[in-house]
Amino acid sequence: MVPDVDGIQIKPKSKHIWIDHCSLCDYDDGLIDITRESTDITISRFGKVHLYNNYTRNWGIYAVCASVESQIYSQCNIYEAGQKKVAFKYLTEKVWEGVQVTFIWKSYNCVHRCRS
Repeated sequence: MVPDVDGIQIKPKSKHIWIDHCSLCDYDDGLIDITRESTDITISRFGKVHLYNNYTRNWGIYAVCASVESQIYSQCNIYEAGQKKVAFKYLTEKVWEGVQVTFIWKSYNCVHRCRS
């Protein structure tokens, strides 16, 4: 059996973590692994994120936010929003004077539910 080897492992039920200025590559399992019921995790700047098989509900401002050349691939997830909740937040920023960058968002086989 191959061990669960990630660049960074966020253990179950972790809260309020900020990951910034990291360069990660070539790990056996994944670069950053955020697991079971972890909330309020920020991965800053130029991230490539694959969200797979998550059930997300009862979030504060938004469920997923992307900006500054980030790429998000959301696959087989459920986002259950309450009233007036935003599931996805898209931001654009000026990285340096006169240059504005955006992000790439792909979503496959996801369910987005809103309750009235």
